[in-house]
Amino acid sequence: MSERRRDVVRKLVHMTMGFFALLLRYLTPWQAALCALAALAHNVWILPRLWGRYLYRSDEQTPGQASVGIIAYPLSVLLLILVFGSYPYVVAAAWAMMAFGDGLAGLIGPWVGRVRWPWHSKKTVEGSLAYVSGAFVGSWALLLWTTGGRVPTGLPLQDGAAFFLWIPLIVSLLTAGLEALDLRLNDNLTIPLSAGALLYMAYHVPWNDWAWTPSVAQILLGLGLNWIIGGTAWSLGWVSGSGFWSGWVIGVVTFLAGGWRAYLLLLVLFVGGSLATRWARDVKAARGLAESPRDWRSAVVKAGLPALLAVWWALAPADDRAWIAAGLVAAYGAGLMDTVASEVGKGFGGPAFLWWAGRSVPVGTPGAISVVGTAAGLAAGASLVGLGAVLWGFPVAWVPWVVLAVAVANFGESFLGHTLRSRGLATTYELNAILVALAAVLTMGALRS
Repeated sequence: MSERRRDVVRKLVHMTMGFFALLLRYLTPWQAALCALAALAHNVWILPRLWGRYLYRSDEQTPGQASVGIIAYPLSVLLLILVFGSYPYVVAAAWAMMAFGDGLAGLIGPWVGRVRWPWHSKKTVEGSLAYVSGAFVGSWALLLWTTGGRVPTGLPLQDGAAFFLWIPLIVSLLTAGLEALDLRLNDNLTIPLSAGALLYMAYHVPWNDWAWTPSVAQILLGLGLNWIIGGTAWSLGWVSGSGFWSGWVIGVVTFLAGGWRAYLLLLVLFVGGSLATRWARDVKAARGLAESPRDWRSAVVKAGLPALLAVWWALAPADDRAWIAAGLVAAYGAGLMDTVASEVGKGFGGPAFLWWAGRSVPVGTPGAISVVGTAAGLAAGASLVGLGAVLWGFPVAWVPWVVLAVAVANFGESFLGHTLRSRGLATTYELNAILVALAAVLTMGALRS
């Protein structure tokens, strides 16, 4: 069978699996999680024995090699259920965007796509339009099905048109942009998890009665302040040109949405990380481990999500703000711990090891940590968490949970850094984005339960 026909069959199966989301109307979160876990076990151990490598991509035909997409599909559904299980409509809509949006893009793009995106030669405008169509229609239909056509009670948002139409359409457009990027991470993970987070945040904002209205003076102050700070960092060689512009945008958004408290934490992350990067730079350069000036990717992956959380914090009801702020603080703390741990470890030159294997490896090995670097990073991350707790007035009992989430996220990123990056399945920047998101999710999940 030709590779093109195999691709069509694989995408049709990919889309067909989306119809299992219909069961979410009848299953409890734990029942749904067990079904997703069974599907994951099936795809790992049973499917290759039943179908051979029939559904595998052409670059996955080597015996013994796993198919990342086939494993990532049920894994992402399982993660959606574990995080958003109390909101089955969020799980269903995000699942639909992966199944029908990504599936239709994979069918239409290679067959009729002619206009290619300049940043990714394999992605086409026609494929992206097909994605939006499939993602929107699929999510709209499953939202109607799982809710019985009624906006769930208890949400700040009670507008039916926004719930069923406008928010799914906007999230479909945003995730279409994500699907068109040249990422190493499999889009069976990036699309549904991003869609789930965006849908959840949008559904927990009272769009008809929001309180965030920055004044003209605040806007001008944010624009000017970030121009001065960003320009100073660029002149010192801390950031590149793209780092300056992306940092300027993120800084303005953070200042306007999160106020001086969020902005102060952003400055601690940026200045602390930059100083750690510059420390012992000659030693790192001699070992080939020195970092170049931070570009737009560094700014987006470590400060982009906190900026989004700051916007959510500004728009959310008052009762949810402390909980969201804790996630924001954890995201900043995880980013600072990662940078300081890595840079101190490389500069100090002590032994590095893989913590889950207890095996020594050369300094700079993906996923490796050092005792000195980890201790310095944890101290920096915990200090930022402590500062955030004081600024937002968190209960004392929250602080250990936030610090624990920061540490767990960093150790988890270390493990993923070795298992994914060393196999070419993720870049350093994508792993940093996972790190920041994981710290926020762990914190908010622990404090919400």
